[in-house]
Amino acid sequence: IFSSAALYFLLEFIVGKYLLPIFGGSWAVWITVLSFFTTALLLGYLYAHWLIQKNAETQRLWHRALLLLAALCVGSVGAAVALGANIPAYFGVGNLPPALEIILLLLCTVGIPAIALAATNTLVQHWSYENEGTYRLYALSNAGSFVGLLSYPFLVEPLFSVRVQAVLWAVAFVYFVYAMRHFILHTAAIEVAKDEHHTPVSVSRRLTWLGLAAFPALLMVATTAQITHVVAPIPLLWMVPLGLYLLSYVLAFSGRGGGKVVMALFVLFAGGSLYLLDASVHVYMLRLFVYLPLLFFASLSIHALLYRLRPHGGALSSFYLYLSLGGALGTLLVSFGAPIIFNELWEFPLAVFAAFLGGCALLLYSASTHLSSWVPRVLMVAVAFGAGQFFYAFTQEYFGYAGVERNFYGITTVVDGPDKVTLLHEQTVHGTQLKNDDRLPTAYFTLHSAIGRTFGYQRVVAHPDRPLSVGVIGLGAGTMAAYCRPGDTFVYYEIDARMERIARNDFTYLSHCPGIEVRIGDGRRLMEQEVAAGQTGTYDVLMVDAFNDDNIPAHLVTVEALDVYGKLLREKDSIIVFQASNRYIALAPLVIALAKERGYFAVVMEGDVSMDTASLTSQYVLLSKDPHVFSQKLFLDASVALPKYVPTAWTDTCSYILPLLAVPRMFRD
Repeated sequence: IFSSAALYFLLEFIVGKYLLPIFGGSWAVWITVLSFFTTALLLGYLYAHWLIQKNAETQRLWHRALLLLAALCVGSVGAAVALGANIPAYFGVGNLPPALEIILLLLCTVGIPAIALAATNTLVQHWSYENEGTYRLYALSNAGSFVGLLSYPFLVEPLFSVRVQAVLWAVAFVYFVYAMRHFILHTAAIEVAKDEHHTPVSVSRRLTWLGLAAFPALLMVATTAQITHVVAPIPLLWMVPLGLYLLSYVLAFSGRGGGKVVMALFVLFAGGSLYLLDASVHVYMLRLFVYLPLLFFASLSIHALLYRLRPHGGALSSFYLYLSLGGALGTLLVSFGAPIIFNELWEFPLAVFAAFLGGCALLLYSASTHLSSWVPRVLMVAVAFGAGQFFYAFTQEYFGYAGVERNFYGITTVVDGPDKVTLLHEQTVHGTQLKNDDRLPTAYFTLHSAIGRTFGYQRVVAHPDRPLSVGVIGLGAGTMAAYCRPGDTFVYYEIDARMERIARNDFTYLSHCPGIEVRIGDGRRLMEQEVAAGQTGTYDVLMVDAFNDDNIPAHLVTVEALDVYGKLLREKDSIIVFQASNRYIALAPLVIALAKERGYFAVVMEGDVSMDTASLTSQYVLLSKDPHVFSQKLFLDASVALPKYVPTAWTDTCSYILPLLAVPRMFRD
C-alpha cells in the first residue's frame, strides 16, 4: 500500500515534468495532470469495488492480467522516453485543445498503470481484512503519497534527468508488479467472507461521504490556484497545499484531529482568509500563512469527521469509492468547471466563505450537547460579520475590471485608464500604451532599456543601411513593434491565441508596423520547425519574453533551446535578448550558464526607471557571438556586474529550480 501510493505520486510528477515543455510550460499543465490522476484514482477504486464482488479465482485472474498489461505499458513507454521519442507525435493527439491533448496522452501512456496502482489500497485491505484496523492502512497510503510528494523535488529531480527518472520508475514499478503478483498468489485471505450482519449503508450516509470528501479537494485546488496566481507564483509552491491535504488524511485516519481545538482553528483561519480577500490589504505573503493553515485545519476537521462516519468492513470498498469520487468531483469542479463558469479566480473566495460557514456549523454541531447559551449567539454574530466581509471583499476584488478573460493559459486583464491602457497576465504587467503617444515604447521596452539600446546598436552601429528582422517569443501588448520602421519585419511567436486579438483590438502597436506576423504556437517548437525546414539565419534581434507571471517555461531556457535560437541569428553580431525580470527566481545566472556552455558573450542590463517616466523596473541578459558588441558605450552605460553564482546549465531532460529561488525577495515583496 505504501509503495503503490509513493509510486503513484512520483509518476504524476515525472509525467508532469515531461509534459511541461511540450505544452508551453503553463501552470495549467500541472492542474490538468492533477485532475487526470485524481480521476484515475477514482477509476482504480471503482475497479477494486467491482473486483471484490467476484469469487477468489476471478479476482486473481483479473488483477494479475491488469498488472501484466500495466507492466507492458510501462516498459514500452519508458523505453520510448529513454530513447528520446516524441510521445505526443507517436500517439497522434495533436491539433486538439491542450487540456484534452494532455488527458488523451496520459490515458494512452500511463492510464492502465495508474489504475493498477490506485486499486492497491482497497484490494490489499480487503484481502487482509482486519475489521476496523484496516482504516489505518488508508493513513499509510496517504503517508506513501506524502513521501512521494516530498522526495521528488528534493531527491529525485535534482539527481536524475527526466529520462533517467522514467527508467528508474519503470524498474520500480515492474518490481512492484512482481511483489503484488506474489502477494495475490500466496495470500490466504483472498476469500474473506463478507460480514452478513452489517447494517446497509443509507443513501444519505453515502452522499455525506461524497460531500465531505469533495470539499477539501475543492479547497485544495482553489487554494493552489489562488496562491500560485495571486499571492506568489513561486515554483513548487503548488506542492504545499497538496502536501497539507495528504497530511490531513494521514492524521485523520490515524484517529487524530477530530477535537474542538482543530475546529476552532478551522473557523479562525477561515475568518482571517475572508478578511485578507479584500484587495486593499496589501500583505500578500501574510496570506500564505493564513490560506494554507485554513486548508490544513479544514481538511483535518472534515477528514476526521469522515473517519468517525466510516462503515464496518463489509462496506469498506464502497466507502473508499465514495471518498475517491468526492475527491475527483472537487478537483474537476475547480480545474475544469471554474474556468468555464468564471472569468476570474472566483472559486477561492466562494470556497473560503463556504468553509467559514461550514466550520461554524461543524463547531456548533460537535459541541451541541454541552454548549453555553452564549456560544450559538457568538457564532451567529460571527457568521453575519463573515458574510458581510465576504460580500464587501468580493465586490472590491473581483468586480474592478471589465476586460477580463480566462483560459488554459491563465487570466488576462485589460485596464483602460484615463491616460493609458495596461495589459495584465495574472499579476504581471505585460504591456502599457499611452493614449497621448501611442507609438512610444513603454514598460520594460523604453528607449533607455536594454531593448531600446539593442535597437540603437543594430540601427546606428551594426547595420544602418538595411531594415532589421526581429523575432519575439511572447506577444503581450505588442510593445516591441514600437521600434518597427518601414521595411522591418517582426515575427511574434505566441502560444495563447487570444493574445493576438487583445493586442490588435485593445492596443495599436501592431497596426503601426506593416511587416508584422504573429505565429500561434509554442515559440520554441515553431522555431524548431523552421530550422528543420532550412529557414536559418533570419533575425538581427531575437527576444525571449514568455515568462508568464514569474513562472518559467523551462524549455525556453535550456542548452537545446539556445542552440535553436543561435541557428536563427542572421549575423555574428546579432543579439539574443532574454527578459530576466522576475520577483522570485534569479534568471540571470541561469542565462549566463547557458551562454558559457555555448560560447556566447553576455551582459546583464537593468532598466533605470528615473530615465523614462513610462518605464517599469526590468532586468535583461543579452547574448552575442561577437565579443565587440557589448564593449560599446551604449551597453556599458546600463550594464551591471555579472552574477557571482552560476548554476549548472539546464537541458531539456535536467532542470532544477530550487537553487534559483530568491527566498528573501519573496517575503520582502
